[in-house]
Amino acid sequence: MRRFFLSLLFLSLCSYLSAKALFVYIEEKYDGESGVASAVREGIFDYLFNEGYIVFDDVKIDFRDNRIKTNSLGYIFFAAEEGGADFIIVLEIRSQLTKIDDRLQHITTSCNFFLYEVKTGKLLFKGTINENNDGREADTKIQELGFRIGKETALKIHRFLLHN
Repeated sequence: MRRFFLSLLFLSLCSYLSAKALFVYIEEKYDGESGVASAVREGIFDYLFNEGYIVFDDVKIDFRDNRIKTNSLGYIFFAAEEGGADFIIVLEIRSQLTKIDDRLQHITTSCNFFLYEVKTGKLLFKGTINENNDGREADTKIQELGFRIGKETALKIHRFLLHN
C-alpha cells in the first residue's frame, strides 16, 4: 500500500514538473462604462489551470497600457522569463459597450490573441474571437461574455500546444 502511494506521489510530481507555464498579458480598449478584460483573464486562467498548465500574470501591468500597438513587449518577455514561463499569451481586446437602460448593456467585443515562445520570442500562433450579446442583452452580462471569450481563447491555445 505504501509503495502505491509513493508511486502515485511520484507520478503526480512528474506531471507537475512537466507542466507548461504560461504568462498572460492583456490590453483592453473600450467605449462605455467598463470592459471585459478581468472576466477574459478569469476564463483563460480557469480553463488552462484545469488542463494542468501553470498560468500567471503581473498584477502591476495596467489593462490600458499600449504595449501591443507600439510593439513594446520587452518588459512582458522579461517578466515572463523571470517567472519561468515557457509561453506568453498576449491579448488585445476591443469592446464597445452601449447602455440600453439601467439594467441592460449591449456588448460587442473583439479579442486578438497571440502565443509567443519566451526563449526565442517567436510568434507561434494567433487568432481572433468576436463576441456580442445581440438580442440577448437580458441574458448575457459583461462578465459572462468576457469569461466565455477567455475560455474559448484558452481552448484554442491548448489545442495548438497539444498538436505542436
